[in-house]
Amino acid sequence: MTMQVDCQVVSRVVQGFPLVVDCAPTRRGGLCLTTPFKYPEGSSVELFLVPEADPLDSYVLTDLGQTTSWLMDVHVKSWTSKRRREAIEGICAALDVEHAGGEYRIRPLAADLANLPDAIVRLGQACIRAADLIFTQRLRAGLTFREDVEEFVADADLPYQTEVSLKGRFGNIVTVDMRVCGRTKATLVQAVSTGSAAAAHPVTNEAFRKWYDLRTADRDELFLTAYDDRNDVFKIEDLDRLREYSTVLAFPGEAEAIREVLTA
Repeated sequence: MTMQVDCQVVSRVVQGFPLVVDCAPTRRGGLCLTTPFKYPEGSSVELFLVPEADPLDSYVLTDLGQTTSWLMDVHVKSWTSKRRREAIEGICAALDVEHAGGEYRIRPLAADLANLPDAIVRLGQACIRAADLIFTQRLRAGLTFREDVEEFVADADLPYQTEVSLKGRFGNIVTVDMRVCGRTKATLVQAVSTGSAAAAHPVTNEAFRKWYDLRTADRDELFLTAYDDRNDVFKIEDLDRLREYSTVLAFPGEAEAIREVLTA
């Protein structure tokens, strides 16, 4: 006979489900709370309940930077690209969680801790959603090509700026996608992508125009055109024209060669 499941049954079943599966004091006078939340590889999210000096009789619930450390261990730095920073800001805004210095926290919690369960759920959720940035390493299908190139540069741990506006040879302002600082040289990067063969020629012409306008005697940056080789739409003559003024490399097919140019 099949049991009839209703809201009362569900309430009884989940009533004893713990938000804290283990609790232990820390050397600094706080408590380490092991939660049922899991990072992507299966380890538990630990949160820390720490007394606050101001205001008195209150607490802060924090991960003490462990989520950021976890991401760094898998070679993901949440602050290095605009896309990642915006993702973190969105997560924290939705869950009303603070993020500063790599630490996620909720404060203050009153001494009676009546709001602790809600805080554990929100902060635990923030930690696992932030940890999911690891999938930006593995699943890039949703990115635009320019964002994909930016993620590649960010992972190379090179200082860079996006949407850089520079003065051209005719006094005009030319905006390029990125300026990347290598060991001895800076490189201006223009990402070129389209899924349409009809649009490929205008797109490459626009990149050529930018390099032509920026090629002045007093400019010492390297020029790099990264074109999308996932779609076979670019004509050889258009790419050769770009090579007159820039290094032209395919992405992701020639990613290592791009890395070598940028780190020079």
